[in-house]
Amino acid sequence: MAVHFFNGTYREALATAKKENRKLFLYFTASWCGPCKYMEDYIFPEPSLDALFEPAYLALKIDGDTEPGKKLRIKYDVKGYPTFIIISPEEGLIRQKVGAMKLSQLRSFVGEGIADGSGKSLAVKSDSLTEAQYQAIIAKKAAPVDRLFFNASVSAWKPAFKFGISTNSLKGSAGETGSAAGYYFGGYFGRWNKHLAIEPGIFFNKKGGVTAGTVNSLHYLELPVVLAPRIAYHTWFGGAFQPIRFNVIPYGAMKLWSTQRATGNVPLADRHFTRFDYGTRFGISADMGSFEAFTGYDIGLSDISKGPGRISNRSYYFSAALVIGK
Repeated sequence: MAVHFFNGTYREALATAKKENRKLFLYFTASWCGPCKYMEDYIFPEPSLDALFEPAYLALKIDGDTEPGKKLRIKYDVKGYPTFIIISPEEGLIRQKVGAMKLSQLRSFVGEGIADGSGKSLAVKSDSLTEAQYQAIIAKKAAPVDRLFFNASVSAWKPAFKFGISTNSLKGSAGETGSAAGYYFGGYFGRWNKHLAIEPGIFFNKKGGVTAGTVNSLHYLELPVVLAPRIAYHTWFGGAFQPIRFNVIPYGAMKLWSTQRATGNVPLADRHFTRFDYGTRFGISADMGSFEAFTGYDIGLSDISKGPGRISNRSYYFSAALVIGK
């Protein structure tokens, strides 16, 4: 890498920076952080950064999920990844930024850090936290919501809540004639690494459609698993690099109940459906900070009709999720 990271502890980095009269460039990251991987794959290797970093900075990479990293996260009040902090060897805070940066943004960030020789005092004591202080912070009784956000922020698996809408139909040889609106809501746990997102969850889902003039509403309890390789990045929000993913979502579902409603003067077509369904969704998702947006097409693979002819669920969907601690 053109940005060469110091191989040692935080204390050792401070001592080395003081001895060499350089500032510290702290890079807070985590193994599951997608934007961090972008920085490491495409930005830090840029050869032109070497001349900018080497004379002025000692760069230190900090994994916020390790025990020493958690203490430094508390010390510097790190709220997300990646976080970049420039400090003096005396731990005076000079500059701080959250989120991935383009090459020009990183050059500007470190260039202004060189020009700014002042170090503002941190809100915490300048020395590292003692073990007793760290344990006291961890053991501090916090509100349940605060505990949820803190635990999520330091966990590789992060909880999320999703709500979506869909346009559903029943495809097959049994007289499908129209579509019906649906919805789904529930939660999942997500884990993100350099190339892949994995998101198992549990959802309530309304599917169905129109057959022979009858509106069929099918309500399921569904267990999907999102498998989402990264295919690109976007900068739609705030200029930070966020991943775009291709989604393959196999699922199994159990029908909880169903209802039928005749349309107009058409007599009710009394059709019965199987209890279980399975299929796969294909789509695209985009990360937007703590939010994720999804869209795609749902292909039911099971014959859910108990009567003559084959019927399978189909739907176009759009959904949004809030990820806790991301």
